[in-house]
Amino acid sequence: MLLPNRCSYASHQRIHQHKSPYTCPECGAICRSVHFQTHVTKNCLNYKRRVGFRCVHCSVVYSDVAVLKSHIQGSHCEIFYKCPICPMALNSAPNMHSHAYTQHPDIKIGEPKIIRKCSMCDTAFTLQTLLYRHFDQHIKKQKVSVFKCPDCSVLYAQKQTYDGPYQVYAWNIEKC
Repeated sequence: MLLPNRCSYASHQRIHQHKSPYTCPECGAICRSVHFQTHVTKNCLNYKRRVGFRCVHCSVVYSDVAVLKSHIQGSHCEIFYKCPICPMALNSAPNMHSHAYTQHPDIKIGEPKIIRKCSMCDTAFTLQTLLYRHFDQHIKKQKVSVFKCPDCSVLYAQKQTYDGPYQVYAWNIEKC
């Protein structure tokens, strides 16, 4: 669990240590009774906190680091196709085939090598697995504390307000 500050962390630790009075790590409410667990789980949703990973480019938050890596590679990284004959690299396979046809007409050219460029530092990789491993140095800085909706897998940066009669906790069910 990733808590927003040291005070929240200390309050959360008191819950585990069963030290009264309890302070809610979310809202700061103080309670001595057994109803504190209901408050923390239903009203402030402290136990619904999760670690999320924010995309540095578009700020979308994912609960799984592998999904974030796939998103960054698929949506934000540039791919180039390197000519096997000369140093030219182009941004699409058809452009590479056109280059090969016009610049190297008498040479049979194999498949171009794919080069992936990291969108966060411009380092180039020929293997996708190396690019994914490289992402780790950038992604570790992108951890954020989020709330997971109790009814689905949607993540929220903050608790949303829900005024419906069927929920005692604060969520906007329409977004689910």
